[in-house]
Amino acid sequence: MLKIILMYNSTYTIQYLIVIFFTKKALQSILKEISIELVYLSIDKDALDKREAITAWDHGNMRLRQLLIIVKEIMKYRKISGIDICGEYPVSPMTEFEREIVTAIKKNSYANEFLVKHILHWLRKTDHDPEVLHA
Repeated sequence: MLKIILMYNSTYTIQYLIVIFFTKKALQSILKEISIELVYLSIDKDALDKREAITAWDHGNMRLRQLLIIVKEIMKYRKISGIDICGEYPVSPMTEFEREIVTAIKKNSYANEFLVKHILHWLRKTDHDPEVLHA
């Protein structure tokens, strides 16, 4: 399974684009080779499978738990300066009660809550500041 991770430096510019085959061992190996210590993670839900989140863009095939494994592994090896979660489905007042929109909002709300809950738990268990999460 192919995955892509963007790592940002402290000025929020892309420092590394990592394309890996999804294994913990491969991710750990790559992270050990990267010299930057402070990273900003931007989690875009359009990388997720449609079963996990609905966005207005093409979808990836990553499951929420796979994404969490990657985030957790990065947090083991790097200091996190910030995390954001983006990729909401566009909603307007004229369409917010349509079935498709309501389904997207519910699914995305669940994904957001799931990610925030687990990431905050790990931030609190480590020496990371929970204030770095921007969701």
